[in-house]
Amino acid sequence: MTEALTQKECLERLVLFNERAERLMNSSYIEFVSTKGSKLSFSASREKPELKMKILQPELESRESFILNLRFFILKEERTSFRKLTKAYESLNTLKIYKDRFNDIRNKLNEFLGSKTFITHNDFNIPRRMVLNVFLYGKYAHASEKETSILKMWEKNYAIYGLVENEFNHILITLYDIIQHVKGLNYTVIQEYNVL
Repeated sequence: MTEALTQKECLERLVLFNERAERLMNSSYIEFVSTKGSKLSFSASREKPELKMKILQPELESRESFILNLRFFILKEERTSFRKLTKAYESLNTLKIYKDRFNDIRNKLNEFLGSKTFITHNDFNIPRRMVLNVFLYGKYAHASEKETSILKMWEKNYAIYGLVENEFNHILITLYDIIQHVKGLNYTVIQEYNVL
């Protein structure tokens, strides 16, 4: 059954989405990544041939806080999720160009998450959506048995774990950028209705 939304409910979703996007923008995670970046490096020497890995990323508390807020855009039952926002844009009585722009952004997000990383583990090329889900549901937001077991398998291989954790940070930043694009579009639509 399709959810019927009033114009007021649609606009409330857009406003709420933007408020949550603002929280992400003001997070210590984004401040860290904006100033220091997120990097993975490996090193070894003749004297110490064992592989050393270093990940430059925000502290755990900063990552957890960012992910907690990011969940509002990903979990389908949340009013600010991309799925629920799609329903709002479908219901809105607004210009087709705005609806098309939102659909383009959402499609690019799904294409990105559906694409493969360059990381191969056990002859399997790991997709980005899998990396996101494993870290989100196996480490940070939930404790799903399936995702936790995949995470533990990755953790057994030092290099693989470093690569997927770095990829997870890359995914978070890309999601953040996409959310900020939608925030700008929402702002334009909200202005059209003079409800800010």
